[in-house]
Amino acid sequence: MTTLYTVQCNFNRSDLEAEWNDWYNGPKMGRMLAKPLFLRAQRFKAHSFDTGVKYLAMWELESPAALESPEYKATWGWDRWQPMIDDWVRDLSASRAPSMRVPFMEGASGAVYMHVAWFDDDVDTAGCEALAAREIAPSTWWWGSCRGLDNSARTIAVSSIPSEADIPREPIFGRAARRETVYQSISALAHAGVADIERG
Repeated sequence: MTTLYTVQCNFNRSDLEAEWNDWYNGPKMGRMLAKPLFLRAQRFKAHSFDTGVKYLAMWELESPAALESPEYKATWGWDRWQPMIDDWVRDLSASRAPSMRVPFMEGASGAVYMHVAWFDDDVDTAGCEALAAREIAPSTWWWGSCRGLDNSARTIAVSSIPSEADIPREPIFGRAARRETVYQSISALAHAGVADIERG
């Protein structure tokens, strides 16, 4: 069953922000994807709607056991950047459709966008899918139940957006969602076993 590991944060040193992003998108991401059960990853920054938390890293795991391995625990953390991290939230979410993978955009060139919504309850996913289809072109949503770490929400919904022109003009879930954000990619989609990770 696909597991989504999300890391949200802000960074409080604008003078070092570019250097931190280079570290995260390069050495940090490469080390993480070399660990057991880590499959794919991509980083994003808030683009529209609720932009209070600027950064989102999304990691696709083979299982939650990825965060229990000795290899992961040996190098866990923010290294020298720890004092500069604010509003740090980590969640583990299990897919509600076991065969469905996180909808990263494979083979995309240039910036891509990810539409993410957090819900406080076990929402009616069919109803929300119908609502989304009325507001924007039909898209495939990955629905997950938060089951670990900070448990900042009960349910998370994720959908990829291929271009800026396809971003909806306003949030689509309304009051059903506690928070809804469109993110723009700041790294290329990276895969386990690929050593050369470049900034997207």
